[in-house]
Amino acid sequence: MASIEALRTLERQATPGPWEVRDGAPHDVLTSWEEGRRGKLIIAEHAGPDGALIAATRNALPALLDVAHAAAAIRENPAGKNEHRRLHAALKRLDAAEALHPNGQ
Repeated sequence: MASIEALRTLERQATPGPWEVRDGAPHDVLTSWEEGRRGKLIIAEHAGPDGALIAATRNALPALLDVAHAAAAIRENPAGKNEHRRLHAALKRLDAAEALHPNGQ
């Protein structure tokens, strides 16, 4: 679980999401919105599929980490009902994150 917690720490320290890729001149820009304030990270002249992957991964990471944490708890206690409930709830959050930001947009 150390790697899950290390990723969770990095995620909390990073620019908050949601991130999205917007077509713009002269660059495609990967953006993050925080309480109405816009921050930009220029990935490349044309972010394309890489930018979309980075944005989608950033947006899904909190829910993915919840799923990984819940799955690790099930590995430790396969019969635990609470662990299975946490996994189910984490999977629902992951589905909701995808619905809000399909394809990282």
